[in-house]
Amino acid sequence: MTKILVTGGAGFIGSYLVDRLIARGDQVVVLDNLSSGFLENLNSTAYFLKGDVRSPDEVRFAATAMIGKVDIIFHLAEYIPNIEGHVIKSSINSPRADMDVSVGGTINVLETARDIKAHVVLTSTVAVYGTYSEPIREDFPTLPLSPYGVNKFSAEEYCRLYSRIHGVKVTIFRLFNNYGTRQKKYVMYDVIQKLLKDPIHLRLMGDGTEIRDYTYIDDLLSQILTTVDNQTGLYLLQNTGTGRGTQTSEIVGIICDKMRVNPEIIYDGKWIGNAQRIVSARHPEEYTDVREGIKHLVQKLVHGA
Repeated sequence: MTKILVTGGAGFIGSYLVDRLIARGDQVVVLDNLSSGFLENLNSTAYFLKGDVRSPDEVRFAATAMIGKVDIIFHLAEYIPNIEGHVIKSSINSPRADMDVSVGGTINVLETARDIKAHVVLTSTVAVYGTYSEPIREDFPTLPLSPYGVNKFSAEEYCRLYSRIHGVKVTIFRLFNNYGTRQKKYVMYDVIQKLLKDPIHLRLMGDGTEIRDYTYIDDLLSQILTTVDNQTGLYLLQNTGTGRGTQTSEIVGIICDKMRVNPEIIYDGKWIGNAQRIVSARHPEEYTDVREGIKHLVQKLVHGA
């Protein structure tokens, strides 16, 4: 039985990760301040501590006292001041607050991991790259377009530093666009909720031409856990994703089709920090087609099935 701490474990990705870990027999502690996570997401078998990664004492307590010293820390906590809006826009409005969580919180995790010799798994972001016309590889230069991207890249660099000078085992995943039934923000969720309120008029950020690599939550977790379980070296950096890009307007069209509505669609135009094209160079053999994934979302969010 592996002992694991998941920061941000009551959130969208974190709660699904906790479910997978417990299902395979691991013992799990969740540290979450519930700023954007929900208690109803939590697996009843997990140990829960309401706390904040900005507190070194709370990170250390969660990693050492609740079930003894943990073997792995999955560090997913990030700055999301409320469940609505966009994390990149939030970072532009509050760059220091974003830094305190993304950078300061990561340092607290690394300091604890250094002392107890735990493996740190950091979920970073494709936002560190900026925008590229071609599929993105790990060796591409980084050029963030937002404080969120800058702060996540800084967190990566601290992980790289601690691995190099302190021997902390580190895995970094640069996440692309992920979705699933517990997600309560971003384009798919927002479109569905707006159409439930008004199936006639639909107003969205951007211009509809943005292209993203959408990865269903089950596929993302399979990528993460397979990589972590098989890592042999002290340091590893890896993109996630499917290698397939889908335009925002196509996503909206699929949702409208599944919900059987035909609204007037109004786009508000481009906004600061929004990359035009983000697609991973990774090509997993199996992945959930975006149409199938959206069908699951509509069944759950619209029909409760």
